[in-house]
Parts: sequence; C-alpha cells; structure tokens
Amino acid sequence: MHDDKQSGVSWSVGRVLRQTALPLAAGAASGIVAIVAAGPTLGAFFGATVLAALLVPGIALSANRPSAVLMRAGGLADGVGLVWLWLIFAAGIGFWHWLGAYVVLVAMLSLLVGLGMAMRRVGASASVSAGMSALLGALWLSCPVWLFHHLTHLGADGLVRGIVAIHPLFALNGLLDLGNWTEMGRAYHLLQLNQDVPIALPATIWPSVAVHGVLGVSMWGASVLVSGGRQSPVGTRE
Repeated sequence: MHDDKQSGVSWSVGRVLRQTALPLAAGAASGIVAIVAAGPTLGAFFGATVLAALLVPGIALSANRPSAVLMRAGGLADGVGLVWLWLIFAAGIGFWHWLGAYVVLVAMLSLLVGLGMAMRRVGASASVSAGMSALLGALWLSCPVWLFHHLTHLGADGLVRGIVAIHPLFALNGLLDLGNWTEMGRAYHLLQLNQDVPIALPATIWPSVAVHGVLGVSMWGASVLVSGGRQSPVGTRE
C-alpha cells in the first residue's frame, strides 16, 4: 500500500475532488434553499448557516482519516460561500462582509467537526458522533429562542449578553447591514431582546470566530495527534 494511504494525508487532486464534490454540492444547495426561502436578506445567511451546521457532521464524520474530514467540511463551507457571493450583488453587501460571513461559518463548522472527531476518538460511532454534533449545533444556534427567555427570568442578563457576543448568528447580524434580527417580526416576540434585556449586536466577528475556531481546531488537532493521522478503528472508509 502506498505511503499516502498509510499516513492519511494525501492531497492529490483526484482525492481532493472525490472528497469535496458532494460536500460542495450540499453546501451550495443549502445556500440556494436559504435564498429561495428568505430572499436576499439576513435570513439567507441565517438559513444557510443552520442548514450547514445540520449537514456538516454527517458529511464530514463519515470519513475516517482526519485529512478527509477536513476536506469534506471545507468543501461544504466553500459551497455555501460560493452561493453567498451572489448576495454581494443581490443584497448589496461588500466583499469584506461576504468574507467575514464566510469566516464565521467556517469557525462554527470547525467546532462541530472537532466535537464530532473528539467523540469518535473516545469510542462513539460515526453515526452517534455526527448525530450528537448536529443536535448540539442546532441547540446552540437556536438558544436565543429557547434559552434566553428563561435566562432573563432568572436575572442572568450578563450571561445573555455574553452569549450574544459570541453567537454566530448575532455575529453575522452585527457584520451585515441587513437589519436587526431582534427587531424583525416573529423574532421580536420570540427573543424579547432589547425589550426585557437591552443588548448591542457584536461590533466585530472575532470573539465568535475565536471561540468557535480555537475550540474546533483544538479538538480536531488533539484527535489527529491521538490517532497519529491514521484511520479510526470504527471504520475503513476515507
């Protein structure tokens, strides 16, 4: 068997294409579905981010080699990012806003993938790891809806503001000049922010990127170091 198969770090063009084609299509589909559903609005960014968070664990963690996991997750993020390029013109955002939104997405997906890899490394199956990562991602992204109401009743306003400062959706909202999520229709009644709890949208994406990116890369890197870059014992697929 060739050395690149043993090391699990082959980056040949053919292998990259095999690993990224389906994730790229899935990411593009997520972006298109979100745009069709919400139009060229903030909702298009939110919708694609949520869909990507639900899809990336199953797509990336079905691979066993860390390099294949990385390529699949990157392919999905790139698919979303390519579709978001259209929003530069349709939504009137700038290139740097697009790039910032892409960085927020990559950081969040890295956390979910890193979490899933860590669970696999301690013995969970690929399906359980992917399912738990997707569930935790969904809970995290939706926590402004189901958690903030309870926190405000407990008087934990500082915790609410801390979550807002690092939450990916609020980071996107603060970055993009597409309206304030907390003041839009149904969200205004669900979130109760700037009503019971005055908050300010994050002035920069970097707290969110740092928290998600550092945690994700740390867990991914620890999994690679523990495995030595080899295939996981729970499967044999790339």
